[in-house]
Amino acid sequence: MNKYRSSAQLKAMAKDKLDGKYSTVILAVAIINIIQFLVNTMSTPSSLFSVIMMLVTSAVISTFLGVFQTGLSFLFLNIACDAPYSTADIYYGFRNKPNRSLAVSAAIVLANLVPLLPYQIFMLLYMNTQETIWFIFTMLFLAVGLVIYVPLSLALSQSYFLLLDFPDYGAKQILQTSCKIMKGHMGRLFYIEASFLPLQLLASLSFGIGLLWVMPYMHMTYTLFFLDIMNPQR
Repeated sequence: MNKYRSSAQLKAMAKDKLDGKYSTVILAVAIINIIQFLVNTMSTPSSLFSVIMMLVTSAVISTFLGVFQTGLSFLFLNIACDAPYSTADIYYGFRNKPNRSLAVSAAIVLANLVPLLPYQIFMLLYMNTQETIWFIFTMLFLAVGLVIYVPLSLALSQSYFLLLDFPDYGAKQILQTSCKIMKGHMGRLFYIEASFLPLQLLASLSFGIGLLWVMPYMHMTYTLFFLDIMNPQR
């Protein structure tokens, strides 16, 4: 019978794996976060056309940045498996079959964007008119969007790790495999992600500086979660 590690066990293992390696992972995470921050500072849209253009532009850029997630997964998997590692690992996705990473990233960006698109449109209408009816629709589509977005995001969450484990798989196979291995584990991952919220909030009080330590801790825990569901204890 398979036995999976608890959230507490995975977090304890993550701390052990990162011991003495924080300088490398903090630099890697900081590079990616700075790039993402610069992208997110785009101007706030004021019309339906501008919000559509912003979403399209953001989707294209996010797809490109998603290739970094392949590299980040490669870095943390190397550390988790006691293999050689370096900050340069974050560029792995660009050096090794980048079309696969781009295809997977595009699918994930689309899956994240579509469920919340109606909410974003009605939010814009409400902000421009301040009419109660648009606020009601905004809250309604936010609730519906999250019901779709959360399970879909959890189901596809292992895709970047699988890109590394199955180099011969195409993007469609990677996404299907992620959904398959996450059956019965989405609740576990949701609980792990939720358990980090207080720590993230506390780290944010330090003007985000504390997140430089929290983010690697989270990434390592997610990496160990992937290894756990792929190779459970018996």
